Amino acid sequence: MRPAGTTSHAAAKAELERDFPAWRVLVSDRRRWWALRGPLPFDQVNEVDAVDADTPEDLRARLSQLARPAVEGAP
Repeated sequence: MRPAGTTSHAAAKAELERDFPAWRVLVSDRRRWWALRGPLPFDQVNEVDAVDADTPEDLRARLSQLARPAVEGAP
């Protein structure tokens, strides 16, 4: 028997990994959502490689922000 909420977590995790293929998504035993990527190539070593959030929706928002190209300071 699966714990309550397992299917919805699995579906949300699968959607996030489909939409952000460079990231692995984990849900901690305290129900904290994490996205991890790496190891990063040398030229990207200072980029974000771990993101956490309280909900899958919050994690999606944070990953979406990271996926957007930076326009500040662009010529």
